[in-house]
Amino acid sequence: MDFQCEIKEQDPQPTLSIRVRTPIQGLPGLLGESYGKIAGYLAELREEPDGAPFAAYYNMDMQDLDVEIGFPVTKSNPKPIYSQSPTKSHLPSPSPTGQPYSRPWRASG
Repeated sequence: MDFQCEIKEQDPQPTLSIRVRTPIQGLPGLLGESYGKIAGYLAELREEPDGAPFAAYYNMDMQDLDVEIGFPVTKSNPKPIYSQSPTKSHLPSPSPTGQPYSRPWRASG
């Protein structure tokens, strides 16, 4: 199977995300829970994601991963969730500009 990899320049993209620390064993459950919370919050705002969910890793410490979990959104400043929700964990943030790594993705199974 051949994959075509490329580097693309991209503009900043507003996002709504949660940044947390977790051991690698907790990551699968945390991803699902976080995506669900953010999607629920977007529904409260009557907004929809503006693309696929993402996870950004800020270190590679498998016992203490620093990970940002979120969705791109259309509005540059959605209201932070802590202003009106008891979860107090979703914050708007811009995505970085630059050259992200891009390749086709195919689920196995």
